[in-house]
Amino acid sequence: MKHIAIVPLIGGMALGAESVIGSPPEAVLSYSAFSGNDKFYMGYLAQRGLDIKRYDIEDDDLPDFGEIDVATSVCPCAGLSSASTNAGPGCATNEWMKLSTRFTLSHIKPRVLVGENAPNLATNAGRPVAQALRDIGAEFGYSMQLVKTSTHLHGIPQ
Repeated sequence: MKHIAIVPLIGGMALGAESVIGSPPEAVLSYSAFSGNDKFYMGYLAQRGLDIKRYDIEDDDLPDFGEIDVATSVCPCAGLSSASTNAGPGCATNEWMKLSTRFTLSHIKPRVLVGENAPNLATNAGRPVAQALRDIGAEFGYSMQLVKTSTHLHGIPQ
């Protein structure tokens, strides 16, 4: 099974995928705006002796990754985070979710895209953003399911 990490930030989602799938990602794709966050995950991969390449999504010269089974994405959540004073469906940071989703579904075309976000995505407050993501998915032949998890299961506020 092949997977790819999209906007991994510090890497929790990508490490979870590696644990489940049993191998590191084929590549890491992110935006230059998140290179400071991504460097921690990239450093961890290098520390383990893994030569996993990080690509900037803005780069026009991305390789063909072949058939990818799973893409994981952190989908930066500040736009819906209850910890943010600017949070809400109209928050500009929500655009990162839409951009990364559109890119992944149109260029990478994984069998499954798994994203992590703030719990507000699954509430009325996040409904317009969730609908936009559903619309992007439908445009490329995907459907979307939201699953809200309990912090009792994983110990973090997301």
